[in-house]
Amino acid sequence: PSDWCPAETSQLNLPDCLEVDVGMLCESDGECATDDALNNCGTYDIYARVECTETTVSQGQLMRTRPPTMPPSYAPTTSLPTMR
Repeated sequence: PSDWCPAETSQLNLPDCLEVDVGMLCESDGECATDDALNNCGTYDIYARVECTETTVSQGQLMRTRPPTMPPSYAPTTSLPTMR
C-alpha cells in the first residue's frame, strides 16, 4: 500500500523481493508475480513479502485475478440542470 512508502526517497532503495524474508518490504522488478509497473511509491513498486498458504494468495495473484475497473462515465448522472 502507498501509505507504507518511506518518507525519504533514499529509503526506497530496497532489496528485490527474492532477497527478503516474510514481513519485510521489497522493491519489485517483476519477480514472484509482482507488477514492475505498480508505481505505488512514486516510480517504485513496493511490496511487503507475505507467507502464502492454500487459503492466502499472493498480492501478485490477487492483482492478476481482480476484474478491471470500469472507465468513468461522461454522461450526466442526474437529469437536473447543472450550473454553468
